[in-house]
Amino acid sequence: MSLMRSPALSHTHSSSDKLSKAEITHEMEKIHERLSKHFESEPEKRDAFLKTLEELSEFELGRFLIKNKGALSGYWTWYIILGFNNHQVTSTLEKFILEKAPIILATRERFGIFQPLLTKHMTSNSVVCSIPCGMMADLLTLQLPENIKEIRFVGIDLDEMT
Repeated sequence: MSLMRSPALSHTHSSSDKLSKAEITHEMEKIHERLSKHFESEPEKRDAFLKTLEELSEFELGRFLIKNKGALSGYWTWYIILGFNNHQVTSTLEKFILEKAPIILATRERFGIFQPLLTKHMTSNSVVCSIPCGMMADLLTLQLPENIKEIRFVGIDLDEMT
């Protein structure tokens, strides 16, 4: 079988995904300014949002979300679906994001729905494309029957880092 399996989904990611708190200071300042203006007459709400912003800055996923205005890269999409299982999550907020945030749960559920559907329609000598592919977790983690041989996976993504 000429099929690459999960080793391609390494636990490393690009340096553009790894951000220190210092590297997002500018983004945090802009958000702080917007929140201060928007919630000028509601200091309790402002302070609650600022507290959440500070909490986000304490873990890698949170810093990436701040820097990228909530958009996930291929790596972080993989992380929220499967990768977090290989990391110790210590932040209460990150734990909430990974275990209870509706958009994350929906992404993980969609992944779980498509895996058996993809498997059901694959045959030997198939060419299967993932768009957008990210880290191609949708294909590289498939549990294909042993009788399926010579599958070719093709990934297309605008994200140059994946």
